[in-house]
Amino acid sequence: MKHLFKVILVAVIILAFCFGLYVLSDRWDAPVLRFLNYTIIGAATGIYSGPRLAPAADKAKYRMTPKKWILSIVGVIVFAVLLSWLVEGRLW
Repeated sequence: MKHLFKVILVAVIILAFCFGLYVLSDRWDAPVLRFLNYTIIGAATGIYSGPRLAPAADKAKYRMTPKKWILSIVGVIVFAVLLSWLVEGRLW
């Protein structure tokens, strides 16, 4: 029961953060924030579901080390900037 509560709490926090980003991107007309919102949702889903859906033999491979966290955060930001530039033609 405690694990389920933690999972739901983390999901609500991520969704609230992304909703805040979406509101700010709409208010400031900033495409990079909108695409950051989309990439955070996608990355959070992948980071969370990767170890849980992996076969038992591969679970150690999907553990998030500090290096993987840093690379994931930088990758999400770079991907959001790239999408914003390619789709909207501007960052801000």
